[in-house]
Amino acid sequence: MTKVILIRHGQTSWNQSRRMQGGNNDTVLDEEGERQCRCLAERLKKENIKAVYSSPLSRAMGTAQWIADGHNLDVIEEPAFREMNCGTLEGAEIRDIGPRLQKLVMGGNEDELLFKRCGGESCDQLQNRAWTAILEKVEKHQDDTIVVVSHYFVLASILCAAVGIPATQLGRFRIGGTSICIVSFDSYGPFLSLFNDRCHLTPAY
Repeated sequence: MTKVILIRHGQTSWNQSRRMQGGNNDTVLDEEGERQCRCLAERLKKENIKAVYSSPLSRAMGTAQWIADGHNLDVIEEPAFREMNCGTLEGAEIRDIGPRLQKLVMGGNEDELLFKRCGGESCDQLQNRAWTAILEKVEKHQDDTIVVVSHYFVLASILCAAVGIPATQLGRFRIGGTSICIVSFDSYGPFLSLFNDRCHLTPAY
């Protein structure tokens, strides 16, 4: 069985201010994000991790480096795990586009979804690149445990593929910063064995 540990990157200033943080904005971890990563790395020390893959964006690479350092591994950049291209909505405040984001929960006609209409990717385009990369990594690391560090939309699309629901339903998943989700692969196919686990995040004093 192959275990894929999916990690969302730690907090950035844009997460804190609730701005749309897509694949064309290279924000970095803030102080709280670094603290979250320390807790995460400590949590994962006992895992027998064979490889750490990451989106090339700084907030993901920074998170992945904390994990890799605990296992004497190098972080492997994977462009397919880059965050969704949100088009002209990148940088927008969530409160200003909340009603439109609701379409990601409702699903529907792909041509009506907000990012594609604004020059970005469709949910299906995102899922195709991300899930294809996951399957390639699983084929390469049979019976191993690997880590993939990425972003909300990417991880949600992967979870949709793993449980067999349309990519347009990705808004039904809530995935917190430095949370752990695990998708395992056995002879029957993929299954979700852990979701949005943040127990490692001890309170900050």
